[in-house]
Amino acid sequence: VSFMISKPLLEMSTIARSMAKGDFSKKVYVSSQDEISDLASALNYMSDEIKNKISRISSEEAKADAVISSMFEGVLLTDEKGDIITINPAGRKLFMISIPPEGRKPIEVMRSNRIQDIVDKIISEGHRITTEETLTSFSPERVVRISGSPVVKNGHREGGILVFHDITELRRLENIRR
Repeated sequence: VSFMISKPLLEMSTIARSMAKGDFSKKVYVSSQDEISDLASALNYMSDEIKNKISRISSEEAKADAVISSMFEGVLLTDEKGDIITINPAGRKLFMISIPPEGRKPIEVMRSNRIQDIVDKIISEGHRITTEETLTSFSPERVVRISGSPVVKNGHREGGILVFHDITELRRLENIRR
């Protein structure tokens, strides 16, 4: 009796450990019609649901990455400490970023005190910055309009997002018009 109870439980324990490591291919098969069979069915159902949710999340993440990567504006995402999580290709080009920016402060990779101040303000105070303009510190000098907002989840600030619009040509045309 002990063997008949412990064998399926050990099998479920092994499969649960495999699921924890990301392997959802194994299923629990129990031939009896008792509580252990119900537990096995629940474990199989949970495995399928987790696999489906991971697939949906991966698909949504791929879509979001495609949108952000194809934007003409630069996009910077930071965590709650102000460290860069990601910056899209347009942002890398605008600020001539050649080093991996992930895990660094914006001032380290963008060389702008003003951008670092905006990130700090968004994260610490939770203010939405609608329009700020700044000049880049490298040649050729660019005029950049910055919009930023905190990333809030369940009432907790998890970081910030900044969008950079290169308005150099617009300012040049305004000067010509004037």
